[in-house]
Amino acid sequence: MSRTAQSGPVHLTNDGFTAEPRVTPGCAVCQALKKQWWQASDPGNPAYNASHATDLAVELRRHPHPRKTPR
Repeated sequence: MSRTAQSGPVHLTNDGFTAEPRVTPGCAVCQALKKQWWQASDPGNPAYNASHATDLAVELRRHPHPRKTPR
């Protein structure tokens, strides 16, 4: 029986948590999610929760906005 082995170390990143999410100007939903993200990503905040911060960052990235069509 042959076994496969990893050839080197695995380097994990957590960019979904550490990278500040972008918001669409004027979008109240984006602003609310960003505020929650700040609270959840700050270790000094009582609402700190790294998993929730990651979830919020994903939700912000996936939050839909109408695209402007060129005239």
